[in-house]
Amino acid sequence: MYKDYSGPKVDIQPDDLSKYENGDWVIEPKIDGMWAAMVVKSGSLSFYSRAGLTPDKCYISELSKFKLPFDNAIICGELNASTDRASRDYARNGFYSFYAFDILEVGKNNFRKLSYLDRRKKLSLVFQEINFLYSHLPGRLLEVPYAGNLFRHRYEHIVSNSGEGVILKNIHAKFTAGKNEDIVRCKERLTDDFVLMDIGTTDGGDKTGVWGQYHNGKLHYVMRSQPKDMSILCEANIGKY
Repeated sequence: MYKDYSGPKVDIQPDDLSKYENGDWVIEPKIDGMWAAMVVKSGSLSFYSRAGLTPDKCYISELSKFKLPFDNAIICGELNASTDRASRDYARNGFYSFYAFDILEVGKNNFRKLSYLDRRKKLSLVFQEINFLYSHLPGRLLEVPYAGNLFRHRYEHIVSNSGEGVILKNIHAKFTAGKNEDIVRCKERLTDDFVLMDIGTTDGGDKTGVWGQYHNGKLHYVMRSQPKDMSILCEANIGKY
């Protein structure tokens, strides 16, 4: 069913990168993992998928212990988990990382209608404080870097050093949930791998929280998560997968 997908074009070839280097786009390294929203309530951290599920505790147990100096915030990013690369990183570092690339709320401020570039500037201000407070625990909470030039050069450097590829994002775009034409991927290898969220149900129809990954023609178990209160993400307008 994926090959018949007729939505926005999300993949381009390396030769097309220069077409986007026109002042309207920025380039970011593509992080290998699962999309997640880091929700801050009274300083405490929780993590949710787009479907409102909490990732397996083994991925977020250390990150959830962090306390941030904000009453509330919603920060979007990639949780470096559930992939082969994440497993290797965990074996080397002993922890999983969260890579932030967008911010929707801080305190009473709602940033969804700001441009992506303005949201990134807000995110950088937040991470100045996070980096100051947790400089003694590096590598856990990270901000994804971005740049407005040298797209092909940056792509080639990333993939030559075992990176997955890059993401291009329109700097004028307001926040929109899910895949859209303001986000474009360029990867060294395109695959038919898909993470499938909350695919299991009981005989009574209740969701089991099981996640799977369709990889090389086979469905593999990834983890079991627990459903949470969906109102947080509905308010956040993060949307469904």
